[in-house]
Amino acid sequence: MNSVSNDAVSKGAEPTELLQEARVALGFCPMALRRAGKVGVDSSIVIASVLIADWLRLGPVIALRELPTILPLVAALLVLRALASHVVGVYRTLWRYTSGRDLSRVVLSTSASSLAFGAALYIFDWGPASFPRSIFCVEWALTTLGMMGIRVLFCRMRFLANGLGFDDPASTRVLIYGAGDAGATLAGSLLANPDGRQPVAFVDDDVRKRGALLHGLPVLDASQELEQIAQTLRINEIIIAIPSATSEQVRKIVFRSENVPCRLATLPTLSEILAGQQQNRIRDFRSEDLVDRVPPQCDREALSELLTGRRILVTGGGGSIGSELCRQIVGFHPAELILVGHGENSIFAIEQELSEEMDFSARAVIADIQDRNRLRHIFEELRPTIVFHAAAHKHVPLMEMNPEEAIKNNVVGTLNLAEVAVEFGVSRFIMVSSDKAVRPTSVMGATKRLAEMVIQSIASDPDVETKFTAVRFGNVLGSRGSLVPTLQRQIARGGPVTVTHPDMVRYFMTIPEAVQLMLQASTMGGQGEILVLDMGEPVKILDLARTLIRLAGLIPDKDIPIKFTGIRPGEKLFEEMLTKAEGAGATRHKQVFVAQPATIDPHVLFSGIARLEAAASVCDQQVIRSTLRELVPGYCSTNFEPASNADLGTHTSSGLKVEG
Repeated sequence: MNSVSNDAVSKGAEPTELLQEARVALGFCPMALRRAGKVGVDSSIVIASVLIADWLRLGPVIALRELPTILPLVAALLVLRALASHVVGVYRTLWRYTSGRDLSRVVLSTSASSLAFGAALYIFDWGPASFPRSIFCVEWALTTLGMMGIRVLFCRMRFLANGLGFDDPASTRVLIYGAGDAGATLAGSLLANPDGRQPVAFVDDDVRKRGALLHGLPVLDASQELEQIAQTLRINEIIIAIPSATSEQVRKIVFRSENVPCRLATLPTLSEILAGQQQNRIRDFRSEDLVDRVPPQCDREALSELLTGRRILVTGGGGSIGSELCRQIVGFHPAELILVGHGENSIFAIEQELSEEMDFSARAVIADIQDRNRLRHIFEELRPTIVFHAAAHKHVPLMEMNPEEAIKNNVVGTLNLAEVAVEFGVSRFIMVSSDKAVRPTSVMGATKRLAEMVIQSIASDPDVETKFTAVRFGNVLGSRGSLVPTLQRQIARGGPVTVTHPDMVRYFMTIPEAVQLMLQASTMGGQGEILVLDMGEPVKILDLARTLIRLAGLIPDKDIPIKFTGIRPGEKLFEEMLTKAEGAGATRHKQVFVAQPATIDPHVLFSGIARLEAAASVCDQQVIRSTLRELVPGYCSTNFEPASNADLGTHTSSGLKVEG
C-alpha cells in the first residue's frame, strides 16, 4: 500500500486517484463496497425480524431471557441468508432500478434459506427444546417483506421527492401525450433519472384513463385544449409517447398543439433502437415521421444473388440517392464498387464514409457522363457487370432556365452510358427516373421521360443482351436541395417559409426506402420495363410546412410567417406516378408496379435526340422546347395552368395517382 501511494504521490496524482489506487491495492472496488453495504442492510433486517418475531411469540420478558440461547441460531441463519442471496443474484441488482423480477429473487433467496435452516433445525435438533420453532416462520415473513420494502423504497425515493414537489425549478416540465405502456415507461424513467426533465402530467384519448394517477401523475383528457393545459401546468415540452401512432395521427396531435409555445419530441421506434440508430430515450421529430410509409419487405436472397461478388458501377454516386445506393450495396459484399460522379467533393465524401464507417474500399472515379470517350475508358478498364444510373439534373426551375444542360446530362448522358454499357457487355442497367416524367410540364420531366424512352428503345433491339430497367418514384425526404431541408433552413433563419400554392401536394418517401425498393425492383424488372414505386398518399405542402414550424417549437403565422409565392415555371399542382394509358401492372412485390408507356420508333427518337444535342450545343432553347414537344407525348409548355382534381384523376387502391 505504501509503495503504491508513494509512487502515485511522486507522479503528482490527485487525491481521488490515490484513493482509487488504494482500493485496487486492497482488492476493493465500488461494486464490492456497495454489495457489502447491501449485505449489511439485509443482515440488519434479519436480526430485527428475529427480535420482533421473538417478542411477538414469547412476549417481551421471555424474549429477553431466551435471546442469548438463540444467538448461534441467528448467526447460522445470517450465513444461510447471505449465501442464498449471493447464489440467486440478489446483490447483483441495482436498487434504484428494482423490478418485479428483482423482488422475486428476494422471495426465492429467503424461502430457500429458510427451508435449509428448517431442515437443519430438524436434523441436528439445534436450540433449546423449549424454544418455539415457529419464530423462524414469522421471521421469514418479516425478513421477506423487509428486504423487498427497503428495495422498493430506495427505488421510489426520487418518485416520492417529485410527488412532494421537490422539483428543480430549472428543469424542463414535460407533458406526456399517451398514457399507455410507452408513456408509463417514459415517466418512470424520467422520474428515476430526470436528465433535466420533470414529467408533470399525461394526456390520453382513452376515456377509461381520464382522472387516474399514473406514477402519481394525473391523466388528463386529450380532448381539452392543449394550449390551456400547457399554460396551466407551465409545460415546456410535449413528448408524444405513442409508438403505434400513424403519421396522420401524429400530424393531428401536432396540429392540436399548433398554438402551444413549447418543444415537441417523440420516442425512438424499436427498430431504431435495435439497429443502433438511436441511443437516447427521447428524440426530435424527423421529416419521415410525418409521412405514412410502410417499411418495404425486400427479398434479400434475390438481392444477394444479384449483387454479391459483382463489379457494380453507380453514376451520381455522391448524390442523395446515389450515396445511399452505395451504402446499401456494400452490405451485399460486391467484388468492387465504382463511384462515378462529376462533383469531386461529394464523391470524396462517400468514398471516405464507406472506408471509415463500413470498412469498404470503393473505387472513386471523377467523370462526366456527357463524355462518351471517358466512359468507354472507364468501362474498358474496370469492366462493371451492373450499372445503377442515378446521375441527373433534377431541379425543375433551374432546368427551365437552363434546358440545354438538362438535354446534355439527362438525355445525352443517359444515351452515352446505355450504349457504352451494351458495348462492354453489362448484364443489368437500372436507371433512376421520376414522377415528373409523367405527362411532363417541365423540361426536367420531359428529359427524364426521354431518358426512359432511350433505354426502352435500346432494350427493344433483339441483339442487345443487357437488361434495361427504369425505376420511377417521387420526392425523397431529406435529399440535398429538396423541399424539407429548404423549409428547415427558412425556419432556422426566422422565416418567412415560402410555399408556392396552398393546394400543392407531393408524394414523399424516405431515401433509404426509395433505394431499398429500387434495389428490389432491379431483381425483377423485365427487359425495357418502367417500374413504378407505390408512393402512398400525397401530402399537402402547406400542412408539411406548418408542421415543421411547429416541431421547431414555434407557432406558424406568429413566430414564422408563411408566404405564398405562386407556382413556378414547369411545376404541377399535383404530381402523377403514371397515366391511365400506361396502366399499373402488378409484380411479385406489392409496392412495385409495371408501367406500360407508349413507345416511339427508335429511328425517330435517336434522330430527335441528335437535333436536341445540336440545339443544346448552341443554346437554342426554342428548338429544344419544340423538339421536346415532338418527341415526348403529353409534354406541354412551361406556362402551366393547374388542372382540376377531375382532370388529374383519382387514387388507385395501391396509392398510385393515375391520370383520368
